[in-house]
Amino acid sequence: MLGRGGSRSSKVVQMSLSSSEMFQGQMRCLISPVCSGSTLRPPTSWMCLEDLQWKVPRRHPNWSLNHLNWLLSMQRTLASAGKELKDNFLKALAEREEANRSGKMTSVIFIRDHNTLGQEVSGYIDYAHRLKTQDFEPYFNGKKRLMPGRSDLCYYNWKTQVSTSNSSPNFEVIYDDPNGLLFKNKRDKKILNVDPLSGPGEDSNRTLLQSDLYIHVVIYDHNIRTV
Repeated sequence: MLGRGGSRSSKVVQMSLSSSEMFQGQMRCLISPVCSGSTLRPPTSWMCLEDLQWKVPRRHPNWSLNHLNWLLSMQRTLASAGKELKDNFLKALAEREEANRSGKMTSVIFIRDHNTLGQEVSGYIDYAHRLKTQDFEPYFNGKKRLMPGRSDLCYYNWKTQVSTSNSSPNFEVIYDDPNGLLFKNKRDKKILNVDPLSGPGEDSNRTLLQSDLYIHVVIYDHNIRTV
């Protein structure tokens, strides 16, 4: 973790999170171009288990049982299940929850807003890691707001100018690359580029969201291919 010092990594993260260059009316290193929305869908809580069992070929009884157990497990563990979500950001998190929990996807969330002290902060969050280490029920219920912190991938406080950078179980933070701030996926070793003027990288996409809860929100999705 980096402190207030003038280390190169701290300066690079600070530049990436607080660049004043404008990009189509937005902060260049903070907001991405609009791209097509996600087509991800979590298992529906109203899905009829008997219908699923009926559709399974009789020659695969073990697959039927395992799949039904998996579906029941997902319905129990998905924090977003059964919630009436109105904000676009919470809806996007719900759409990605199952894929991030199961390891099919690793999403990086960029958020810029004011903390409880009224200070403007911004940062990048490893969604899959947060799902494993935090209870997301309060977020989906609207009792808490998801905000970046010093233990996340990157964090910058615009008032105190504190900048931190931490690798997570899913991503390695690369802050000394000429192309700027990058995240390297630890499973497939592919690079996620968060610069809006560059493509996000192979098997990745960038989604800009309009939210009533935050100043700026962008989600970067990296799909993990299975061989």
